[in-house]
Order: sequence, then structure tokens, then C-alpha cells
Amino acid sequence: ALLEYGIKWLLEKHVKVTHNLVMAMPRHEAYAKDVSMLAELDVVEKSFIDDWTASFRKDYSEQLRKATLNVQQAKILKTLHGMENLTTKSSLAYDLTSCADIPGAEGRDREAFPACKCKSAKEKLFCGVEH
Repeated sequence: ALLEYGIKWLLEKHVKVTHNLVMAMPRHEAYAKDVSMLAELDVVEKSFIDDWTASFRKDYSEQLRKATLNVQQAKILKTLHGMENLTTKSSLAYDLTSCADIPGAEGRDREAFPACKCKSAKEKLFCGVEH
């Protein structure tokens, strides 16, 4: 929320400075005096800022989700290397339609399949691995 507020504040300042610069140009003198056009322009600018801030929030959340995957990449590779000679509880014919189809996994409360989680707190990357 703080980052979103900061982006919105920065965007509002940028739009205000740009608006003032454009209206100060001699060729826009007639537009700068048109009160009804300026009122409509204010509405459009506010709508632009609100829409852009909302899309920023969604995009930023998606980038954070991807970043966690990238941060975990070394851990994933290390775990995969350690699993080379292990067998899994699942069969080779994968027909995954729910979290119950994945041995050692369970569904999340607020997210639908395929966003499953491991039942065991010890397993963070892979569920249901036999040692």
C-alpha cells in the first residue's frame, strides 16, 4: 500500500508539472483560459492516474510472485540434484486436476488449484518424496 501511494503521488506530481508546462505554452493560451475544458481535463487526468495505479498494483504483485520463484531457483536445483535417485509416491501417468491428486499436497484456503501447498512443514519445494 505504501509503494502504491508513492507511485500515485509521483504520478500526480508528474501529470501536474506536465499539465502546467503544456498550458504555459503560448500556442495553448486559448485552451488555458477555457474553464470547462480544464475541468474535463482534470477528470481525465485523475482517471488516468487511478487506472494506471490500479494496473501498477496488479503488475507489481505479479512481478513479486515471479521474483520469489527466481530467488528459490538455486534451492530448487539443489533439491532436484538430491532427488536424482529417489522415487516418488505418484505414478508416471499424471492426471492432475486437484491438489488431492498430488501425494503429500493439500489445497490452499484462498487459492484454487494448481496453487497447492505441502502438508508437511518440512517440505517446502516438493511434496510426497520418499527417502
